[in-house]
Amino acid sequence: MEEMDALERRLLPPKAKGTPDEFFLLATRRGSLAESEAGTDREQQHLALAALFGGRAFQAGERDADRLSAFLALFRRAQAKQCFPLQLQTVQARIVNHLRVSGGASEPKVLTKKAKTVFTHVAMYMISDAHTFDEISDDDKQWSDDKGMQATVHAGQGLFISTGADGWVRHELRVVDGDDLALLSREYKDLSSSAEPVLLAVPSGVVRLGQPLAKAEECLDVKVEPGVYRVAMYNLKYGEKCVIVANRTDLGNALNELPNGATRYGQSTAGILVT
Repeated sequence: MEEMDALERRLLPPKAKGTPDEFFLLATRRGSLAESEAGTDREQQHLALAALFGGRAFQAGERDADRLSAFLALFRRAQAKQCFPLQLQTVQARIVNHLRVSGGASEPKVLTKKAKTVFTHVAMYMISDAHTFDEISDDDKQWSDDKGMQATVHAGQGLFISTGADGWVRHELRVVDGDDLALLSREYKDLSSSAEPVLLAVPSGVVRLGQPLAKAEECLDVKVEPGVYRVAMYNLKYGEKCVIVANRTDLGNALNELPNGATRYGQSTAGILVT
């Protein structure tokens, strides 16, 4: 026990260097402690540290599929308890992609894509059906604060990218074939943050991305097959580029389910990307 405590003290600082095996031992230990103290105030602390050490194991070179799958399970437990360290969002995506590629998955097949550099002076972009874009824009209750944005996402009417600053950002929207809403493998090295997939209704067959109240010519418009789409969003190179990946789904009557609990500052949630 004393040896494990000493190892944890040595590897806890942000820039501490350890081996994958050492981080695996610490992640497993904290995960077990979380189980033994489930329902207590210490459970969240144990889960947060278990996830932290799991993420550092991957960064230290851990590539064993069973161990990486165990880390993802720890991540999900921490997310469910609202104690998932913010800096692990991108690590989680990289682990998922590594397991996908090592399992023999091919690169996503892109059916349609279009890119454009778009300006915002409200530190935000909105993605919606082109016919409902103006309706949402004209009602600032649907996009001017977290509560309004979450309600719009939950209704399947719009998604949001929060930049934190005004300026120009390059956006690319891709429609892919199949359920895999992944980036291209080479892009994960530039991943800064991501938002989990949610549903977006596109009855008009045109997806529009732009700042609220923008004119059509100021936006990125992409023609797609009318329907309901699952959409994931990715931020690359700390805001230099955002990639929106979508695929058409048959779940026409389904609504999105947002994570329980309040949004934590600086953390992307389903349907709302923080760059």
